[in-house]
Amino acid sequence: MFSDHTPTRPSKRPGKIFFMLIMGAIVLSIIAFVVQFLWNVILVKAVGVSPISYWHALGLFVLSRILFGHYRFGPGSKKWRSNRKKVWRDKWMHMDDAEKTEMREKWREWCRRRKEG
Repeated sequence: MFSDHTPTRPSKRPGKIFFMLIMGAIVLSIIAFVVQFLWNVILVKAVGVSPISYWHALGLFVLSRILFGHYRFGPGSKKWRSNRKKVWRDKWMHMDDAEKTEMREKWREWCRRRKEG
């Protein structure tokens, strides 16, 4: 009837995932409104195209992301990551053995805390 299983600390990840999904939906909505606004204000008068709805703007945004291949926003881009790798590689190459050992220990501790929390 009763199990010997000790209760574990509940994970914070489901809350974080839900929060990120909600924030992603909000950001996507804002971007779609901005695309719609800019299209309807600028292109309708400048080029003479017809105005678009919110859903057309959202589709246009998604299509542009697919066609141009930029799936990430901000500093998560590949260029930024490759530059960071170069910076860390240069730092690592100029460290002495004691500094490298200290860095490894800090990295292990950071990974351990991240795994637990």
